Amino acid sequence: MKRREELSIWKGADIIMKAALVVLIFGTALILWVEVAGRLIHHNWTGYEEILTMIVFWMYMFGCAYSSREDTHIKADIVSVLMKECTAKRIIELCRWILTTILCLVLCYWSISLVQWDMTQGNQTPVYRLPSFIGSLSMVFGFGISSIYNIIYTYDSFRKLIGKGRPEEPKAEEVEPAAEAIEEVTE
Repeated sequence: MKRREELSIWKGADIIMKAALVVLIFGTALILWVEVAGRLIHHNWTGYEEILTMIVFWMYMFGCAYSSREDTHIKADIVSVLMKECTAKRIIELCRWILTTILCLVLCYWSISLVQWDMTQGNQTPVYRLPSFIGSLSMVFGFGISSIYNIIYTYDSFRKLIGKGRPEEPKAEEVEPAAEAIEEVTE
């Protein structure tokens, strides 16, 4: 079976999320630049905060989804640092992934409820009358995509616990001394 990272859907998701993040970052910078330039020429852009808030919400949730994909969220996981590789550590890791997945699914459900409430209430922004659910949809996206990745990593952690998962690839600093030793022996 191909490694997950080599699958076209995995690569496609990576490209889409990176492109969206770049567009959202430039959109945020452009809005802020236009506002600052407008203030320099004494022109006030009324309501730019509405658009900026929605773009920043989407940028934040795309970042949330991307960091879930890469498993690069900030963690306060001292157990994994202090424990040697053993069954107890793998059980703790599996419990962490299960709890993370459950929490993400609950937050996704709540964000869906928020979008439904925004839609039924007909909530709009004050100046441009944009539907409020545009910003709330970003949470459904972010928590939904994060839930999918967390389910994948929970499954991987379970397979690792029962001994059927792929072993982790050795780090470069672990491989280099061995490679040097082999090279010395072969010379």
